[in-house]
This record gives sequence, C-alpha cells and structure tokens, in this order.
Amino acid sequence: MNLATPSLRGASDSYVLVAVGIPIEKWTACDKAVNQLKASYNLLRAEIHTAWMLRSYREQQEIEDFDSMPHVERRQAVIRVREQ
Repeated sequence: MNLATPSLRGASDSYVLVAVGIPIEKWTACDKAVNQLKASYNLLRAEIHTAWMLRSYREQQEIEDFDSMPHVERRQAVIRVREQ
C-alpha cells in the first residue's frame, strides 16, 4: 500500500510512523517540558513534525549567524529575506 501523497511538493514514497513510550509516572513532567519548549517558540497550539526540524530552509542558510540569533530576531530576519 502506497501512503505517499505525490501531489504534495516534496512528498516521497515512504511513510514512517514512530511512537515513543513514556512511563506513566514520567508523563506529566515530559508533557510539561514539551509544552514549555513549544511556548518558548509560540507553538503551544501547533503540531510538531520532525521533518520540519530536519529540513533545510533556504532563508536560514542565507542569514549570517542564524543559529546564534534569539527566536524573535530569527523570525524577523526570515521575514526580511522572504520579502526581498
């Protein structure tokens, strides 16, 4: 069965589903940590996809010292590059 969506740009013919097991006694602490991380990037209501973290973004490569910038500055710099 092919679960790929070829009509989407960048789609592949592979689909990987991964699960993470967390012991019940650690669930609350893990959930809190993930939500704190999401909040720091204004992503509390967002679903996180690993592919977004692994993908190379052209705008980020064009911005000097992108990795050392605080989140707000990164966002502003990306917007400037996209508007050019």
